[in-house]
Amino acid sequence: MKQITCPHCADTYPDFDVAHVCSRGPYAPKLKPKMNERIRQLVEQAGGHFGEGLEFAVVFGELEDFEKFAELIVKKCADIGERYADGNYEVRDQILIHFGLEEE
Repeated sequence: MKQITCPHCADTYPDFDVAHVCSRGPYAPKLKPKMNERIRQLVEQAGGHFGEGLEFAVVFGELEDFEKFAELIVKKCADIGERYADGNYEVRDQILIHFGLEEE
């Protein structure tokens, strides 16, 4: 499989990985530990893993795994929207519709 090297952080990743996030350098995300752990849980739930020895280099073996990761994030946001709307499903439903996980 062809690998690409990021010019900003020097990480290498598969050429199909269009969602590269630099693990170090000026473009690396500055995540709070709690957020980092939540992202880590969703990555693992979607079938991905963190690159060896790297703080935030996520590797998905298949495009479907990355899509599952995105879906999990959207669903988590929708659940939070419902919770803060006191059980009103309109907020939740609009988030899911907006991202194509449900139809109008």
